[in-house]
Amino acid sequence: MLARLLADAVALGRRHALLMTALALALSSLAERIAANAPLSIAAAKRAVAAALADPETRDTAGLEAAIRACFDSGDYREGRTAFREKRPPRFTGR
Repeated sequence: MLARLLADAVALGRRHALLMTALALALSSLAERIAANAPLSIAAAKRAVAAALADPETRDTAGLEAAIRACFDSGDYREGRTAFREKRPPRFTGR
């Protein structure tokens, strides 16, 4: 019985290590996909998440709307549309 418990513990440890490795790879892949986006869009998305989690009474909606507007007025927005039309990866500059 003890041998079986030890064998199960070892197997569980291996599965746990495998799961942690798979999770780390998935998170790394997601981080790379997020980082490939336009910097202004990433900043506005982070601001939107923070606003969604904030107390509605203290939420900076004007600042959030300005950040979103800045995305649409940016050179990165134009670059993204042009790159899509030309079927090439965008080259974002953060402006």
